[in-house]
Amino acid sequence: MFNQWWQQPAAGSGAWSTLSESDGDDETFVLEMEGSGTTEVGSGFGITTAASKTFTAAGTVSATSGGYRTLNNGKLDFNASPSEVLAGFLGGATNTWFWGLKMKDVAGDNGNSFLNFIGGTSGASADAGIYCRKNSSTTLQFTPFANNGSSNPHSAQTIDFNPDSTHYVWLCHWSDGTTIKGGWVSSSTDGDGPTALTDFGTNVFSVSSTTGFADSSGNGYTFHLQSGTGAGIGQNNANAKGKFKLNKFVASTNVTIDNSA
Repeated sequence: MFNQWWQQPAAGSGAWSTLSESDGDDETFVLEMEGSGTTEVGSGFGITTAASKTFTAAGTVSATSGGYRTLNNGKLDFNASPSEVLAGFLGGATNTWFWGLKMKDVAGDNGNSFLNFIGGTSGASADAGIYCRKNSSTTLQFTPFANNGSSNPHSAQTIDFNPDSTHYVWLCHWSDGTTIKGGWVSSSTDGDGPTALTDFGTNVFSVSSTTGFADSSGNGYTFHLQSGTGAGIGQNNANAKGKFKLNKFVASTNVTIDNSA
């Protein structure tokens, strides 16, 4: 059992997991669990079209209770194509990006999935992607790919992942332009979550990389999503595989984790 403790950030510190949808702007997108039906609508990246910022529940997804929706082999898809959400933080061949999930009661099941997309150019919509899922009962794998796997931001990385099944969990994946990291923090009590690299303890990987999501010409993708697969929280190859309580999803072009602290 793992329990990571950290010093709580001061008010106004900008901890990513304290952001609300009202904080969404041109650089940051926030999705909070608020609904009881089949859709949730986020805010940010200057997205104005409702469909482009709408996430659709599939599988077994409960109504919001206490700020969380329970996914029990459930998912929340954001399948507008091209994806303005993905382009907002991964587009333009940028190599500075962040995404994070705040969750609770994460199941230990092998295959429990957190974020997945398959997309790319309009003519080759399976040449880029991210898979983040449990690949055993005690490990978690991060797999990004681009240019049909020939210029990936980093190779597949597997780290230990065994939070207590009743704990709060913060899961992050980010690049500061020279290194890409991914990791998690767990606690028996709620809080602002991780803001510094040291908050993750040993539950983090680090890879030197200046590679963004780009095609063979070095151009950024428009993130046309692969038909039938698309993008989703709790999704794996279009299948509803999430087993956790979800509070929020945040994506940004800002590095919200201090790698020097």
